[in-house]
Amino acid sequence: MPTTRRGRPRLPRPPPRTAAPRTVLERFEAAWGKGAHSAPSVLRTYEAAARRLLDAGWDEPRIRQTVDTL
Repeated sequence: MPTTRRGRPRLPRPPPRTAAPRTVLERFEAAWGKGAHSAPSVLRTYEAAARRLLDAGWDEPRIRQTVDTL
């Protein structure tokens, strides 16, 4: 087995990466998890609720109710 200059055994190099680079969204999902309580899922739920409120106009009681349910 080849050794380094200090006499330690040289470890084999890992094989080159053949997988395509991941997209930003894939990296985000990998870091923040998957499932119902993951960050992407929570953000989608929040955006869906906020989008409906913004499209409908400013309704204070409805906004408070939606925020409380989130």
